[in-house]
Amino acid sequence: MPATLRLLHFNPAEAFRDDLASGINNRLVFYRAIAVDAADDCGRTMLSHAAEAGDFEAVRILLDRGADPDTPDRNGLTPLMHLAQGPKNWREHPDAVEKTAALLLSSGAKANAKDSSGRTAAFFALEQMLHPFFTALARCGVKASGPIDSTGFTLLHALCSNLHRFTDLPHAEALTAETDALAIAMILVRHLGVNPNAKSAIGKTAREIAAANGSRLVAPWLVYGDEAFLENDESAPLKLATGGATAAEAAAMRDVGIIKALIALGQARDEPASEGDLAGLTPLSAAAHAMAPEVMSLLIDAGASPTARVNGKARHGLETDGTSAMRLLLWAPQYPLSIPGNLSVGDWAKALRIMLQAPEAANAPVDAEGLTPLLTLAHNIGRGWRAGEENWAHLATSILLEKGADPNARMSAKGVDRPFLKIPGSITALGLLALNGSQDAEGMARLLLKGGADPNLADKSGTTPIMAAAGLSSPAQAEAFTELLLDAGADASIMDAQGRTALDIAAATGNDGVVEKLLSAIAKCEAAEKSKSFREKEAFNTGREPEALKRSSCEEGCPTFNTSAAIPAKRDKPPMGSFFDRIRSKHSSGITPLKAIGDPESKAKTTCARMEPQTDSQTRTGWSDFFDRVRRRSPQPATGATNGDEGNRSSLHAMKRQCASDPFDPVRGMTDFLSRALKPLTRGPLELRMMALGLYSEGGDEDPDILARRTADLLISLDAAVEMDWKTDGEEFCGQLEGLSNFALIRSAGFNNVPIDIHPDDEVPDFARKFDAVSTHWGLSLRIAALGLDCDSYIFLLLDSLSFIPARQAAERAGLTLLASSDLR
Repeated sequence: MPATLRLLHFNPAEAFRDDLASGINNRLVFYRAIAVDAADDCGRTMLSHAAEAGDFEAVRILLDRGADPDTPDRNGLTPLMHLAQGPKNWREHPDAVEKTAALLLSSGAKANAKDSSGRTAAFFALEQMLHPFFTALARCGVKASGPIDSTGFTLLHALCSNLHRFTDLPHAEALTAETDALAIAMILVRHLGVNPNAKSAIGKTAREIAAANGSRLVAPWLVYGDEAFLENDESAPLKLATGGATAAEAAAMRDVGIIKALIALGQARDEPASEGDLAGLTPLSAAAHAMAPEVMSLLIDAGASPTARVNGKARHGLETDGTSAMRLLLWAPQYPLSIPGNLSVGDWAKALRIMLQAPEAANAPVDAEGLTPLLTLAHNIGRGWRAGEENWAHLATSILLEKGADPNARMSAKGVDRPFLKIPGSITALGLLALNGSQDAEGMARLLLKGGADPNLADKSGTTPIMAAAGLSSPAQAEAFTELLLDAGADASIMDAQGRTALDIAAATGNDGVVEKLLSAIAKCEAAEKSKSFREKEAFNTGREPEALKRSSCEEGCPTFNTSAAIPAKRDKPPMGSFFDRIRSKHSSGITPLKAIGDPESKAKTTCARMEPQTDSQTRTGWSDFFDRVRRRSPQPATGATNGDEGNRSSLHAMKRQCASDPFDPVRGMTDFLSRALKPLTRGPLELRMMALGLYSEGGDEDPDILARRTADLLISLDAAVEMDWKTDGEEFCGQLEGLSNFALIRSAGFNNVPIDIHPDDEVPDFARKFDAVSTHWGLSLRIAALGLDCDSYIFLLLDSLSFIPARQAAERAGLTLLASSDLR
């Protein structure tokens, strides 16, 4: 059994230093006397302690006495590894380290042996920058064993990752300190067979790591070789000044000095980087992404183009094929980790103005989709970008307009139609803002209108901004945006490809306030037209010059309606008559049902009585006759009802009797409603009819509350609806929606869960509205519907977006109330 080594009165390192100072080798007596196989409590032999001290003579004596050069301690560390970890004062006697390492290796020590953590002696020597150790490896013909661990790092990678310790030193001191690392790098590449271009497990080269760690010598040598150190080469100082970085890397680091050196060397070309984290990005794109105004200015002065595109090598999902430097600057606020947190509003404005120095930058497409800078800002207005305390979209819009951006620039006619990106063809920035409708969108719209944006430019489908605003899901936003556009001269008479006006869309969506505003504007302009016609007639009769009568009341703040507006090409020929004639004709024909305008809190049930024809006395201009027509279409309470419940029951019973032979009887209405609510279940018409008849039996034909409850229970049993109480939290809300059969349509679009942001202060109606908003944003085809029920819970369905209005109308015919998320309180 080996002896136990007790070093109570002997420190090998101190004894070695004392003997070196005094010239006496008293310590060697100890090494000749100690048992060569003796080990301390950690399993370390005397050879391990002597090697750690760098004591060549002691190591030689122990090896001559038969000590094993590879005996590991309990941590798997061999004597060679302990030598690589020290001694701490090796710079005083570098030859001792080299000689000791060479002696151990020549005596059979394995250079590539690994400790319990998988590290070799060379790895420990790198941490100490122990270059004499690597000289010994080279003398003994040792070759590197490839990657040193699971990271895929070679010894050169590990060396470069340790260069960060010199970054805080002054330049001259850092150069001196890094000379040891440079000596090791040269040995690794030239003698130990390490590949300088090898990539780690995540694709990084040693040069990338060295440059990112502020290397002054190693990274330049890896790029330029010995040319970086030639005394008679005027470019050598510039090569050292680059730090071995590429122009894109220097731009991302916001290093003005490196960029100047690369420009002087002609290496800041306006082309995408070929490797590294910034592969695919031009130097200007990298500077824009990192918000580095000074670097951007230098690159643009050197000829970089703000519209030069990123190529398909760009990674991390931040940059896509076809993206330009301009787009990355506009999107910079989305990536706060890549930009300094102390930037002021002035810094942001400066950066954008620098980018706009190129004459084509203000209006050129910034990506492959064809979005201009203004279209990009408008399309992403809801992201809440901030520049300091200011709205970035508003600040950028003002600067772009100031620098000549066209406020009426359109999207390409093709548009974009992808699952998570849908942009109508030929739409303007104002049109995109109208589709959004938020306060931020309204603020940007005011800037565009002030800058000359035309409020009547339609997209490819003929939809104008005022049509988009009229159909917003938020009544408040719809009213505010419509009023803004009317004040700017929006023409409500224009019709889209389906022949609809803004008034039609507002009425169908249930935006009563918008309808009122449009009708008020129509009445005002109709009066102005009559006044103008009268004055022109008077001018003709009196012989006065018509030019003198050009002014009319429309010039005093009334919106202009273009009665000869161009109709989309899909229509064979434009409709005849004035806009007002068409409106009167359309809304008195009994074809298009409109939502009743009145108390928004009322829960009227619909009757299937047909709309009564207008009498001559009822045909009037302005808003009053319109509201009369709407009231006639609205459900009316049953005559003689003594209270609310009895009135509802008798009304429902009378309705069923009255409409027994009508194609729109309650049972058919219920059948139609069920066909839409159960659409993904593909029920046959006969089965749906039988379900509808069953719902009206056993009191459902007389009591609307019983009918609603039975309908809800049927839908819930078929996984087409879910019941939640008012205390339901966000996670439960999402989980129950995911259990509905219709949620399969969301999964087919790539979502596994309901993609909404849950806030602790939100309640169930907030979750429903957020679902509809996200569904609209991502182009999903579903929206929330709630079945009106006299209880403290909510009955939620997922309906196809295009089916909601028909489903609501069918539900009303059946005696039910179907609510949108915006109706919930």
